[in-house]
Amino acid sequence: MSSVHSLPVARPFLKWVGGKSQLLGQFAELFPPALRADWRGRYFEPFLGGGALLFEFLERFRPATAFASDLNRDLVLCYQMIRDDLDSILAELRPLAEAYLEGDRTTRDGLFYAVREDFNRAEAGGNDSAHRARRASQLLFLNKTCFNGLYRVNRRGAFNTPSGAWKQNRPLICDEQNLRAVSAALRNVRLECAAYDWIEAQVGAGDFVYFDPPYRPLSPTSSFKSYTAGGFDDEQQRQLAACFARLAERGAMVMLSNSDPLSVDPADSFFDELYSGFRIHRVQASRMVNAKASGRGRISEIVVTNW
Repeated sequence: MSSVHSLPVARPFLKWVGGKSQLLGQFAELFPPALRADWRGRYFEPFLGGGALLFEFLERFRPATAFASDLNRDLVLCYQMIRDDLDSILAELRPLAEAYLEGDRTTRDGLFYAVREDFNRAEAGGNDSAHRARRASQLLFLNKTCFNGLYRVNRRGAFNTPSGAWKQNRPLICDEQNLRAVSAALRNVRLECAAYDWIEAQVGAGDFVYFDPPYRPLSPTSSFKSYTAGGFDDEQQRQLAACFARLAERGAMVMLSNSDPLSVDPADSFFDELYSGFRIHRVQASRMVNAKASGRGRISEIVVTNW
């Protein structure tokens, strides 16, 4: 039987809009020196999403304790079930993947919409382990087979992304090797379905906090915040900035990502004013949320730190 140490490095298991995998190299250059000097703090990530930085941090710095949370109940459930009962997820996911890969386009579409309907009809909560495993496996399946891998819900909280037309004939739906690596990586991670401010009662001096909130839209048509039925407006951005400042004053190392309004409007200094007491870095990211490849490209984003 393989040991935990023989597993590959865990990677994000969901495609998530705003995921940070592409930025990890630039982030590594911004990490504070304190992390490289026998650091003994804890890691907090209250807007979990795809978890790219969480997995990078767990591998690179080995925090004794890590806390991760998100308001998306299904997302948190999926993380919890991968950590606690991966075999039950795989028992549900493998037959779904096999049926999809064996079918033609019509069969695949029919299976996708049947799973999506069942997913939307069922409740996300509940403690029944079979129900939880089924729901987590359905989320994984839908994420791998929906249009552009785009997780999106409507105002009622129902998953509404359509079926995808994959250029590759056999998309990797059940990546068992990575899921086992993720399960091992999450073993000592506390996972909560909660708003970001729950961490204030937990964070202390020397801890590391990473905020990756829903990005402020760069134009009226560019907003994408549909991971939950709610939104994240400018007032909530201000409240988050106040939380950032309180944690920094407490002695925590705090890092935050967001869009860069100045990249499209030289007069929009919203974040430069909001975080004027901290250091604002600018990194280059690829814009991925567009049905047409021609609508994607490089764009500046901000990273705020208190060091």
